[in-house]
Amino acid sequence: MILATVVLFLLVGVSCEVLSPIPVSATSNAFTRGEKSSEIGVDVYIDLGCSDCMNDWPMLSAVYEKYASSVKFSYHLFPLPYHTWAFLLAKSAHVVNLHGDSKSDDVFNFIDYAYLPESQALIYNSATTSDRYCDIQSIVSTWVVNSTTVTADVYADAMLNDSDAEMNTRYAWKQSSLAGVSGTPMYVVNGIKVEGLTDAESWDKMFAGLLPSDEF
Repeated sequence: MILATVVLFLLVGVSCEVLSPIPVSATSNAFTRGEKSSEIGVDVYIDLGCSDCMNDWPMLSAVYEKYASSVKFSYHLFPLPYHTWAFLLAKSAHVVNLHGDSKSDDVFNFIDYAYLPESQALIYNSATTSDRYCDIQSIVSTWVVNSTTVTADVYADAMLNDSDAEMNTRYAWKQSSLAGVSGTPMYVVNGIKVEGLTDAESWDKMFAGLLPSDEF
Protein backbone atom coordinates (compact mmCIF):
# COMPACT_ATOMS: atom_id res chain seq x y z
CA MET A 1 0.00 0.00 0.00
CA ILE A 2 2.83 2.39 0.89
CA LEU A 3 4.65 1.54 -2.34
CA ALA A 4 1.48 2.15 -4.38
CA THR A 5 1.01 5.52 -2.69
CA VAL A 6 4.59 6.55 -3.45
CA VAL A 7 4.25 5.50 -7.09
CA LEU A 8 0.97 7.42 -7.41
CA PHE A 9 2.57 10.51 -5.85
CA LEU A 10 5.46 10.35 -8.28
CA LEU A 11 3.15 9.90 -11.26
CA VAL A 12 1.04 12.88 -10.19
CA GLY A 13 4.20 14.95 -9.72
CA VAL A 14 5.46 14.04 -13.20
CA SER A 15 2.04 14.74 -14.68
CA CYS A 16 1.88 18.19 -13.05
CA GLU A 17 5.36 18.96 -14.32
CA VAL A 18 4.53 17.95 -17.88
CA LEU A 19 1.22 19.83 -17.84
CA SER A 20 2.69 23.01 -16.35
CA PRO A 21 0.55 26.01 -17.31
CA ILE A 22 3.68 28.09 -17.95
CA PRO A 23 5.40 27.10 -21.23
CA VAL A 24 9.14 26.64 -21.21
CA SER A 25 10.83 29.79 -22.51
CA ALA A 26 14.52 30.39 -23.15
CA THR A 27 14.10 34.03 -22.08
CA SER A 28 11.34 33.65 -19.44
CA ASN A 29 9.50 36.19 -21.62
CA ALA A 30 12.08 38.82 -20.74
CA PHE A 31 13.57 41.38 -23.12
CA THR A 32 17.29 40.75 -23.53
CA ARG A 33 20.22 42.79 -24.76
CA GLY A 34 23.95 43.00 -24.25
CA GLU A 35 26.41 40.13 -24.73
CA LYS A 36 23.99 37.23 -24.94
CA SER A 37 26.75 34.60 -24.82
CA SER A 38 28.21 36.01 -21.60
CA GLU A 39 28.56 33.84 -18.51
CA ILE A 40 27.46 36.86 -16.48
CA GLY A 41 23.73 37.52 -16.55
CA VAL A 42 21.80 40.31 -14.89
CA ASP A 43 18.05 39.91 -14.48
CA VAL A 44 16.25 43.19 -13.94
CA TYR A 45 12.69 43.02 -12.61
CA ILE A 46 10.71 46.19 -13.23
CA ASP A 47 7.16 47.53 -13.33
CA LEU A 48 6.41 50.21 -15.92
CA GLY A 49 4.03 51.88 -13.48
CA CYS A 50 6.55 52.00 -10.62
CA SER A 51 8.08 55.33 -9.60
CA ASP A 52 11.07 53.62 -7.95
CA CYS A 53 11.81 51.88 -11.25
CA MET A 54 11.47 55.21 -13.04
CA ASN A 55 14.03 56.71 -10.66
CA ASP A 56 16.47 53.83 -11.23
CA TRP A 57 16.03 53.63 -15.01
CA PRO A 58 18.63 56.29 -15.96
CA MET A 59 21.17 54.46 -13.79
CA LEU A 60 20.23 51.11 -15.31
CA SER A 61 20.57 52.52 -18.81
CA ALA A 62 24.02 53.87 -17.99
CA VAL A 63 25.06 50.51 -16.51
CA TYR A 64 23.89 48.74 -19.65
CA GLU A 65 25.80 51.13 -21.92
CA LYS A 66 28.99 50.56 -19.92
CA TYR A 67 28.79 46.75 -19.73
CA ALA A 68 26.81 45.83 -22.87
CA SER A 69 29.82 44.16 -24.48
CA SER A 70 30.49 41.89 -21.47
CA VAL A 71 27.19 41.16 -19.73
CA LYS A 72 23.80 39.77 -20.73
CA PHE A 73 20.94 41.91 -19.44
CA SER A 74 17.39 40.51 -19.20
CA TYR A 75 14.49 42.78 -18.32
CA HIS A 76 11.41 41.15 -16.80
CA LEU A 77 8.16 43.10 -16.55
CA PHE A 78 6.42 42.41 -13.25
CA PRO A 79 3.21 44.47 -13.05
CA LEU A 80 2.36 45.01 -9.41
CA PRO A 81 -1.35 44.76 -8.54
CA TYR A 82 -1.45 48.04 -6.65
CA HIS A 83 -0.31 50.00 -9.72
CA THR A 84 -3.65 50.30 -11.51
CA TRP A 85 -2.36 50.36 -15.08
CA ALA A 86 0.74 48.20 -14.70
CA PHE A 87 -0.62 45.23 -16.64
CA LEU A 88 -1.76 47.43 -19.53
CA LEU A 89 1.73 48.98 -19.67
CA ALA A 90 3.44 45.58 -19.55
CA LYS A 91 1.18 44.20 -22.28
CA SER A 92 1.92 47.29 -24.40
CA ALA A 93 5.63 46.53 -24.13
CA HIS A 94 5.04 42.95 -25.25
CA VAL A 95 2.98 44.24 -28.18
CA VAL A 96 5.88 46.47 -29.19
CA ASN A 97 8.29 43.56 -28.79
CA LEU A 98 6.19 41.39 -31.11
CA HIS A 99 5.24 44.01 -33.70
CA GLY A 100 8.11 46.48 -33.58
CA ASP A 101 11.56 46.50 -35.14
CA SER A 102 14.01 44.53 -33.02
CA LYS A 103 16.93 46.10 -34.87
CA SER A 104 15.73 49.51 -33.73
CA ASP A 105 15.47 48.42 -30.09
CA ASP A 106 11.81 49.42 -30.21
CA VAL A 107 10.87 47.79 -26.91
CA PHE A 108 13.66 49.57 -25.05
CA ASN A 109 12.80 52.86 -26.72
CA PHE A 110 9.26 52.36 -25.47
CA ILE A 111 10.47 51.63 -21.93
CA ASP A 112 12.65 54.76 -22.07
CA TYR A 113 9.60 56.80 -23.04
CA ALA A 114 7.36 55.18 -20.42
CA TYR A 115 9.84 56.09 -17.68
CA LEU A 116 9.97 59.77 -18.57
CA PRO A 117 8.65 61.69 -15.53
CA GLU A 118 6.12 63.48 -17.71
CA SER A 119 4.87 60.10 -18.98
CA GLN A 120 4.60 58.60 -15.51
CA ALA A 121 2.66 61.61 -14.26
CA LEU A 122 -0.15 60.70 -16.66
CA ILE A 123 -0.70 57.17 -15.36
CA TYR A 124 -0.21 57.39 -11.58
CA ASN A 125 -3.06 55.97 -9.53
CA SER A 126 -3.93 59.36 -8.06
CA ALA A 127 -3.99 61.02 -11.48
CA THR A 128 -6.29 58.47 -13.10
CA THR A 129 -9.05 57.81 -10.57
CA SER A 130 -11.76 58.76 -13.07
CA ASP A 131 -10.08 57.33 -16.18
CA ARG A 132 -11.25 54.27 -18.07
CA TYR A 133 -9.08 51.54 -19.60
CA CYS A 134 -9.54 53.03 -23.07
CA ASP A 135 -8.39 56.44 -21.80
CA ILE A 136 -5.09 55.06 -20.55
CA GLN A 137 -4.61 52.92 -23.66
CA SER A 138 -5.01 56.07 -25.73
CA ILE A 139 -2.25 57.76 -23.70
CA VAL A 140 0.04 54.76 -24.08
CA SER A 141 -0.73 54.58 -27.80
CA THR A 142 0.83 58.03 -28.10
CA TRP A 143 3.95 56.76 -26.34
CA VAL A 144 4.15 53.81 -28.73
CA VAL A 145 3.81 55.98 -31.82
CA ASN A 146 6.31 58.56 -30.52
CA SER A 147 8.98 56.06 -29.54
CA THR A 148 8.70 53.03 -31.83
CA THR A 149 7.96 51.90 -35.38
CA VAL A 150 4.57 50.47 -34.34
CA THR A 151 1.61 52.41 -35.69
CA ALA A 152 -1.46 53.37 -33.67
CA ASP A 153 -3.65 50.99 -35.69
CA VAL A 154 -1.29 48.04 -35.24
CA TYR A 155 -1.04 48.78 -31.52
CA ALA A 156 -4.80 49.03 -31.05
CA ASP A 157 -5.46 45.82 -32.97
CA ALA A 158 -2.76 43.90 -31.09
CA MET A 159 -3.98 45.07 -27.69
CA LEU A 160 -7.40 43.70 -28.58
CA ASN A 161 -6.59 40.60 -30.60
CA ASP A 162 -2.99 39.44 -30.13
CA SER A 163 -3.22 36.47 -27.78
CA ASP A 164 0.57 36.03 -27.82
CA ALA A 165 1.09 39.49 -26.34
CA GLU A 166 -1.57 38.80 -23.71
CA MET A 167 -0.14 35.43 -22.72
CA ASN A 168 3.49 36.56 -22.80
CA THR A 169 2.56 39.28 -20.32
CA ARG A 170 0.86 36.77 -18.04
CA TYR A 171 3.65 34.20 -18.32
CA ALA A 172 6.30 36.82 -17.56
CA TRP A 173 4.47 37.71 -14.35
CA LYS A 174 4.06 34.05 -13.36
CA GLN A 175 7.71 33.25 -14.07
CA SER A 176 8.83 36.23 -12.00
CA SER A 177 6.56 35.15 -9.15
CA LEU A 178 8.05 31.65 -9.24
CA ALA A 179 11.51 33.28 -9.06
CA GLY A 180 10.50 34.89 -5.76
CA VAL A 181 9.94 38.42 -7.00
CA SER A 182 7.61 40.42 -4.77
CA GLY A 183 8.49 44.01 -5.61
CA THR A 184 10.32 46.23 -8.06
CA PRO A 185 12.97 47.11 -8.90
CA MET A 186 14.82 43.88 -8.10
CA TYR A 187 18.20 42.77 -9.42
CA VAL A 188 19.50 39.21 -9.75
CA VAL A 189 23.05 38.49 -10.87
CA ASN A 190 23.87 34.95 -11.98
CA GLY A 191 20.86 33.67 -10.08
CA ILE A 192 21.61 35.55 -6.84
CA LYS A 193 19.48 38.47 -5.63
CA VAL A 194 21.75 41.46 -5.05
CA GLU A 195 20.71 44.39 -2.89
CA GLY A 196 22.35 47.78 -2.49
CA LEU A 197 22.80 48.46 -6.22
CA THR A 198 21.73 52.05 -5.82
CA ASP A 199 24.25 53.92 -7.95
CA ALA A 200 26.84 53.45 -10.68
CA GLU A 201 29.65 52.93 -8.16
CA SER A 202 27.86 50.00 -6.49
CA TRP A 203 27.35 48.33 -9.88
CA ASP A 204 31.04 48.88 -10.72
CA LYS A 205 32.10 47.25 -7.45
CA MET A 206 29.83 44.29 -8.08
CA PHE A 207 31.09 43.75 -11.62
CA ALA A 208 34.72 44.17 -10.50
CA GLY A 209 34.47 40.80 -8.76
CA LEU A 210 33.02 39.10 -11.83
CA LEU A 211 34.71 40.51 -14.89
CA PRO A 212 38.37 40.06 -15.89
CA SER A 213 40.41 43.15 -15.13
CA ASP A 214 41.01 43.82 -18.82
CA GLU A 215 37.23 44.06 -19.39
CA PHE A 216 36.53 46.27 -16.43
